[in-house]
Amino acid sequence: MLTRLELTDAQLAELTAMCEDAERIDATTRVLVGERCLGLAMFETLDAFDWGGAIARHVYTLSGFSADDRSHYLSVMRSTVEASQLPLAERGGVEREQLDKIGFPNPGSPSDRLFSTVFAFRRISSRFALVWGNVVPSDFRRYARLRTARTVLAVERFRLKHGKLPGALSELSPGFLKSVPLDPFDNKPLRYKKLEKGYAVWSIGEHGDDGGEIKDLETLIPGHDVIFRIKR
Repeated sequence: MLTRLELTDAQLAELTAMCEDAERIDATTRVLVGERCLGLAMFETLDAFDWGGAIARHVYTLSGFSADDRSHYLSVMRSTVEASQLPLAERGGVEREQLDKIGFPNPGSPSDRLFSTVFAFRRISSRFALVWGNVVPSDFRRYARLRTARTVLAVERFRLKHGKLPGALSELSPGFLKSVPLDPFDNKPLRYKKLEKGYAVWSIGEHGDDGGEIKDLETLIPGHDVIFRIKR
């Protein structure tokens, strides 16, 4: 849109405010609370779960593994929901730590293989871990998209006022940004580069490769790096 249309400063400022408001929405907390409800429903309706046979289900239920699985699930989910309410700079490591606790203990050990193939130890909570493993990076990508968009809008407001692009993102503060937005993946300022035609603002994404020294921005990874590129 910004490449095709020339928006006014007022319109750009309004879009910036919308991005700021979107960052305040506790979407991740809501998702986790919803997932917790689904998980509890799984413990109440074991018939809906694929056990691979009646014996495995009975062993899981009668041996006490079911109670342990449920207790473990609730404990980790409580900590994960609490972590989702922390400031973004603090919560990434905490969320990942909690998500790592869900699943099989001591991966690859003989006892773990026995539990996974015969007794299905913590089978329900580990199944949900497959979904939760995508929650944190997806959440951080959402923040990265909002922050790169907000930064690009500030660059456009700078361009309208001064008739040129800023040499660095630091020139946008305090006139158009309170401060340069931080990349949620490494807590460093977002990357910016003027190009032959236009410019780009980007986050390193979950793969963690800083493209700052990369001359060809096409080598960045779509879907992992969060790139906002304006061609003029």
